[in-house]
Amino acid sequence: MDRARAGYAACVGPWLSYAVLYSVEAERVEVFAVMHQRRHPDQWRR
Repeated sequence: MDRARAGYAACVGPWLSYAVLYSVEAERVEVFAVMHQRRHPDQWRR
């Protein structure tokens, strides 16, 4: 592996894992919001 590719992997690797974590967290928050909305519909009408 040449140096450029190693640097690219070092830059993209953590970013990719952060992106996966972020998408998983966003999905979880969305599901939580939908569940919360079903439980308390009055709060979301404003």
